[in-house]
Amino acid sequence: MRVEVRGFTGVCSLGRERTEQVAAARANRAGLSASGAEGLVAAPGVIAGWLPGYCDDPQGVYRLSDEVLDRLLAETPLTPAERRECAVFMGTTTGHTPVEEIPAIQKIKQGLPWKSQFLSGGPGPLASHVARRLGSKGPLFTYTTACTSTGAALVMALRALRLGRVPRALVFGVDLVMKTSLEGFRLLQLYSEKPCRPFDRDRDGLSFGEAGVALLLEPRDAPRSRFEVLEGAVAHDPSHIAAGSSDGKTAAHVMREAMRRSGVAPSQIVAVKAHGTGTPTNDLSELRGMLAAFDGKPPPFLSWKGFIGHTVGSSAAMEQVLSMWCLEEGFLPPSHGFENPCEETPLAPLTAPLQTGGRPGKYLFNAFGFGGTAVSYVVADRGA
Repeated sequence: MRVEVRGFTGVCSLGRERTEQVAAARANRAGLSASGAEGLVAAPGVIAGWLPGYCDDPQGVYRLSDEVLDRLLAETPLTPAERRECAVFMGTTTGHTPVEEIPAIQKIKQGLPWKSQFLSGGPGPLASHVARRLGSKGPLFTYTTACTSTGAALVMALRALRLGRVPRALVFGVDLVMKTSLEGFRLLQLYSEKPCRPFDRDRDGLSFGEAGVALLLEPRDAPRSRFEVLEGAVAHDPSHIAAGSSDGKTAAHVMREAMRRSGVAPSQIVAVKAHGTGTPTNDLSELRGMLAAFDGKPPPFLSWKGFIGHTVGSSAAMEQVLSMWCLEEGFLPPSHGFENPCEETPLAPLTAPLQTGGRPGKYLFNAFGFGGTAVSYVVADRGA
């Protein structure tokens, strides 16, 4: 049974409209910028892929969720029955937490008493909100597996659809920059004060980003949509609290397994949408993993994080949407911010657009998360 992408949309720092985002990618123009005046979340000058008007608002995650869902339903209308039957697979890292973090920061700034603990019970309220707004009566799942969250959500949705457990699945992701994230990654020495440089010799950490994204998946007996999710794999390497193994074994395993389950040979992969955070260990692990998974000769690859920053839990789905939009326009962009190969491997990401010309092809999508979670899956593009 085929599982196709019936509809997809997203908003990130490259713009709210598809045309804006594709134009920025074509021009190799990043959406990273410095924060302005002193805010609740960030001091002036913090580099990130900002979506103005959301992160300092306690209800920002809900407003962004509503905007993304409304965009999807406008572009891909669903009948009331289709909405009711739709399962929701939410992937997020920050989830509902800004609703509590922002008021706490406000109280601190005002010198008022505040509680140090967050009481929301996790990211579930955000997923419930999306389901209610959609009108879904189907199953509801939330995945918080750090940077792989929407990747894991997509692979699990794929499983449920193939097993016939649900008739359609909405994969949804929303993440905003949080003060706890900024300060936490600074303490871990994984955050860069400059725009991130994925896979570059001089990379020194990630840049955060904000995004909201939605993909609607459906099983079909005959092809009707341009993009089909073939198969995927999820693995976990708990060897390090903040990264997978630097030797790339986990990355190689999950890539090989995704291709094997998809029935695709490594030589058939046109390009890889890499995770590429710009952190020293994760980038090296992924490079070594690609060398192993593709027998020393990986296909062209790129990271989107130099364009939009690391949108954490929503990153896998957001970067898939950006990639599919660009493929519809006949290209994949270069990996923004890259200049020099790292010393440990000879590999370099795309430094110029890859012209796909709307031809059919198969693409591997990677996501590697904080704590060692790894996800890879294969998407087939049937072409223009």
